[in-house]
Amino acid sequence: MNPVKGKTGGSGASEKPGEPEIIKSIVLDTISELIIYQDTEMRILWVNKAAAESVKKNPGELAGKHCYEVWPGHNKPCVGCPIMKSLKSGKQETGEVTTPDGRVWIIRGYPVIENGKIVNMVEIVLEMTEQRKIEERYRSLVELAPDGIISADTKGNIITCNDAFAELSGYRKDEIAGKNFVNLPTLRKRDLPRYIKLFASVVRGKRPGPFEFEWVHKDGSVRMGDIRIGVLKKDGKITGIQAVIRDVTNRKKAEENVSKRTEELERINKLSIGREVKMSELKKRLGRLEALLKKHGISEKDVD
Repeated sequence: MNPVKGKTGGSGASEKPGEPEIIKSIVLDTISELIIYQDTEMRILWVNKAAAESVKKNPGELAGKHCYEVWPGHNKPCVGCPIMKSLKSGKQETGEVTTPDGRVWIIRGYPVIENGKIVNMVEIVLEMTEQRKIEERYRSLVELAPDGIISADTKGNIITCNDAFAELSGYRKDEIAGKNFVNLPTLRKRDLPRYIKLFASVVRGKRPGPFEFEWVHKDGSVRMGDIRIGVLKKDGKITGIQAVIRDVTNRKKAEENVSKRTEELERINKLSIGREVKMSELKKRLGRLEALLKKHGISEKDVD
């Protein structure tokens, strides 16, 4: 949305007779965002229904008050106020504000320009309290997860990683975040072509199944892991990827030890079976020899 040109009417102290009813209905009654139309001193001229209901007031009760008196309950503009920024820049400005009651708001400010001069301001506010709570719970779950979790943008730059990922790599989180994944010291150069191809495929929307891979720990040891990769989306558009990695090094080593032990037991078993076969054959030969001696009238005593 660009700076608004021309005059804007609404509900409250400055409502103009003749304003098209359909426009008033759309703007004031059906839009879920809070809309506040104010002068350059931040005095409210009108608000929509959602804005008034957010403070349990009628639209007319808010006319003439400063917006920062109504929502944050301050006696001066909020620090970093997007409306103040927009007044100075003459452009759309966006910011996030937390009011004393703990609610979180995304605020967008737009200047209303007439004859090249800012005459009023439009403030559009969206409450983000629940979303921020969900995001915080998600961040907590990620941090508490026993598996390593790492996210990157569509260019491969690492955005975040959790404590578990730092532990399984041996590197601090600040040594990982901000790097492109191709520059991570945990990946072997010979494996990079495969991972680059895989990454390009994922950001195009092709999600691979779980697979095993190896990486190099900071201490120089080679680790083995199971990895699952998904995409991050915003408004239906892929904005990055997220990988969940489980260290299976000990399990793999245990499986290898079991495999080696099994092979050894099979070898011993084959030797045992071979010895039993030989003993059986030897007994048969002795039996035949005894029968032959008996046939010729030779006893065991004569043999001795």
